[in-house]
Amino acid sequence: MTGTTRRNTLATLGALPVALLAQTPAAAGMRVGLHPWLEAGDSVAAELLADGQVVGQLDHRSTKAGKPRLPAATVALPAGVKRLQLRGTVTVAGKASHFTRTWAVRDLASMSTPLYDQGRPWPERVRALVQAIPVHEGEDAPLTVAPARPVVGAALVAQEKRLGTPLPPAVAQLLSACDIRLGRSHFVRPASMTTLLDLMHGDFGYPRSGKDAPGNFLSPGVHERYARSLAVFVTVGDGMGALAWDPQGLTPEDHARLGSGPSPAMGGDGLWYWMHQEMAVKPSLLLDKDGRPLSADLALASVFERHALADQYQPMTDDELVLDSATPLGNLLLLHFNGARAPQLLLNSYNGHYGHHTQY
Repeated sequence: MTGTTRRNTLATLGALPVALLAQTPAAAGMRVGLHPWLEAGDSVAAELLADGQVVGQLDHRSTKAGKPRLPAATVALPAGVKRLQLRGTVTVAGKASHFTRTWAVRDLASMSTPLYDQGRPWPERVRALVQAIPVHEGEDAPLTVAPARPVVGAALVAQEKRLGTPLPPAVAQLLSACDIRLGRSHFVRPASMTTLLDLMHGDFGYPRSGKDAPGNFLSPGVHERYARSLAVFVTVGDGMGALAWDPQGLTPEDHARLGSGPSPAMGGDGLWYWMHQEMAVKPSLLLDKDGRPLSADLALASVFERHALADQYQPMTDDELVLDSATPLGNLLLLHFNGARAPQLLLNSYNGHYGHHTQY
């Protein structure tokens, strides 16, 4: 299987693509959430060991097929953990099988720490990330940074006037100082910023009228959200997508779908979400486990997790597990079983496009 095929397979499974990096032990303790991916009625009972010591228990029966949004178990791992072992019993279609599997742990914190360092302004974080990511001879750098154009400050003021609300400070700080490219994907220059709906009519190629016009296939609520949201980052790859910011935040309709009451955003106002052409009718809202909008800081971090660090999350072998002790949201581990009922752990993210986002 080629590296590209492997990454596509992981992405299809819902996993954050993951690296070709020398193995390093976890430098600090971290939290992991175990999310068993089973068919309805199947179950798993297991214990998790870190360097030979039991650190957590899992006892889960699936009531419906698929990945649970909330973890079946959350475990705190000791600092410097080098090996994880999962042992127990999985019951599939009424048949129980015992399993034991061990993984070598590689911690990505030596690279990712700048992303979450709130003591640094965003331009410094990004420049530090550029220095931390290895680039091998003959390869293109996944992340490049150049000074922003002098007119950026005036363009940001114009955008805020048009929107009738200040931009999140983290966004203004980052875009006023840096012109950032991540492969073919990129942050939108302030002078070119527009609503997500206008971006769909423009770069995405959707007509303004006819059966393929967004107004004909989007629900009224989603159409209104796209019409008022600012497109901040554009993804280019298998189709096009965007990270967008809705200054209005969660609506009463959102709360009804989520079964939650009104609550303030974490660290700022508004709501961040990802959209992709193939799932335009279902924007992926960036929410924490309690249904609150993630901060602009974490939304921006999700861009670099997904694009700048994507290859670094790729395990070098089937028995390696990549974790990140730096992420403030913890590590989401998908647990599923192959045809031989051997356990597979796949790193996912609680933050962003690959996390357990909430869809309409």
